[in-house]
Amino acid sequence: MPDKLLRLDHTEPIVQSFSDEPEMTPHAAHMSLALSATAYHMETSQWQQAGWQDFSYQIDHTLMTGRRVNASQNSGMQGKISRLLTGIARKRIQNSNAFHQIYGTLRQKDKSDTCKSLVMAHPLSDGRILIAIGFMGTGKRLFDWISNLRLSRKEYMHQGFLQLTEEFESHADDIRFSHTAQQLGIERLTLRMILEECRHENSRFLIWMSGHSQGSAVMQVFCARLLQSGVMKKYLLGYGFASPTVIHNGFPEAFSHYPLHHLICSDDLTPRVGAKHHLGTCHLMHMTDELRNSCYPALLQDPFFPQMLSLVNRIADTREALLFSIALLRVLSHISDQDARLIISGLTEVSIPGRVMDWLGDSVSRMILYLSRKLSHAYRNITGEHGVPLHALRRYEARIHALIRMTGARYFANLLAKMLSAPHHLQGKDDHPSAYERMINQDFEHLRIMDHIPLKWPVLPHLNSAPRRLPVRKRHTTLSALRDTRKQKTLL
Repeated sequence: MPDKLLRLDHTEPIVQSFSDEPEMTPHAAHMSLALSATAYHMETSQWQQAGWQDFSYQIDHTLMTGRRVNASQNSGMQGKISRLLTGIARKRIQNSNAFHQIYGTLRQKDKSDTCKSLVMAHPLSDGRILIAIGFMGTGKRLFDWISNLRLSRKEYMHQGFLQLTEEFESHADDIRFSHTAQQLGIERLTLRMILEECRHENSRFLIWMSGHSQGSAVMQVFCARLLQSGVMKKYLLGYGFASPTVIHNGFPEAFSHYPLHHLICSDDLTPRVGAKHHLGTCHLMHMTDELRNSCYPALLQDPFFPQMLSLVNRIADTREALLFSIALLRVLSHISDQDARLIISGLTEVSIPGRVMDWLGDSVSRMILYLSRKLSHAYRNITGEHGVPLHALRRYEARIHALIRMTGARYFANLLAKMLSAPHHLQGKDDHPSAYERMINQDFEHLRIMDHIPLKWPVLPHLNSAPRRLPVRKRHTTLSALRDTRKQKTLL
């Protein structure tokens, strides 16, 4: 929910930020965080009370828009229909029943269609209209992750994020602004018509965008495609939180000249991965133990936090993330079935009983082999290298083995999951602010601009003690499909 102290109708500071070279302001960042958070739950009552109108809700390939969705909550039957439709939108985001998960996963076979967005409008005092677009990040459904893993490049962009953007763009003719059209004295108004007007001087519309994680990636690609289509930069403004990289080398335009600002926590892995570059200006908050204690104290107090932080901070970009992932899969193929089950369960938050693991048997090992091959192919495609460097894999494997030996398999998985999620959260938990709330509300002046995140990412020194090889156990059963040494070579 938006901060109760934040006035959602106070749009003038946002409007004043629009220019060819927009500066980042605390109020615009605060409003953008509220918009990004609302895109996750689609609860828009506070925005309606603040004078926003013409709400459209996109969930995957389904769009809810127009008068039926925006009927007054007190207008009898129409109000009931409006509440029903917005309730459906919120439930679809959370839908996790088995049939929906299977159907959704199969639907992603050829192209990702899981873009989720919220669009609305607010009249301004000077007669112009502010259009807000909030892009939701990766959801809790399994198939929401598939687009993140489509790492191939297309048009010098991350393919998965591009596909989500194309899904949103396909609804531009259908996203309607009925109340705004009535106020302007025109019969019909759609997002496509608004974007067309923004290609010319004296546009009545300003486009304000925001997103967290995957949502910020879509925002970047959407902004790039708008500028390429002729939309004028002075009518665009965007704020991203935990923004992944989206652009590969060879992109024909300067990355930093985009009217986008990205707020980034130094402990957060997500902003380092995706493609190669961000579009816009990155503002980093370097996390100290004092800040960590404020935002995620339980993680900071974990006795193995320094070792896990050191491991994760070595993942400086997409290349290193792929190496780490392949190394983790290789470790899973060598440790006992029980430990592999515990790690898989801990990372996926899906409990896998031992009997089920035994029953799956070769299916699990074949899945690990398949994922290893896919990631190795992605590595070669993205980096242009002929193969995955064994020496780099072995360094990651040694460190992963060392941590598992120190903590145990279940503990390792849970700690890694917390290390990836705690700094990444958009909103805080248990009366502790998230890192992104903290940087806006208390440490805005401490943010510093970074020209290129991966090359300057803080990397901690190696552990003092060199990890030893995992001792061989007398009853050490490995995943059967990967026991053969010759099959191990196929991972690369």
